[in-house]
Amino acid sequence: MIAGIVVQVTTMTVFIVLISEYAFRYVNNMPLRRTTKDPASHHSPLDTRRQILLFALVITTLLLFIRAIYRLVELGGGWSGKVAQTEWFFNVFEAGLVTLAFFIWNVAHPSLLLEEHTPENYNLNVGLKQGNSVGKYRALTDWQTDYSQ
Repeated sequence: MIAGIVVQVTTMTVFIVLISEYAFRYVNNMPLRRTTKDPASHHSPLDTRRQILLFALVITTLLLFIRAIYRLVELGGGWSGKVAQTEWFFNVFEAGLVTLAFFIWNVAHPSLLLEEHTPENYNLNVGLKQGNSVGKYRALTDWQTDYSQ
């Protein structure tokens, strides 16, 4: 079980290093290679929605990284260890951090921040049809096909 958490911490560490390098290079306009011959070419700055998304990514990654470190400490002492037997540690470092990460992603949801919001995008033509095996009604959207007719 500890091996799985070590793999998780290792993977998250690699991700943090790579995303940090990407963010540093993007903010400082230092790409690995330029796509144009003009060295003065600039990238577009991050708009507000993408800044919010990047901030949410950083915060939730750090929250989950702290949680993974807690799990290493908890399981390192075994199931009968002091950390594993202390409930408030679990409530704060396990449930609290994961819950906070979920709330952050609910507020900064990528589908809201990456999509261009136009009135056409909200027209899903949601309707209700009777008669499927799961329940009395089922929702149909404009991208679903009704084969029951």
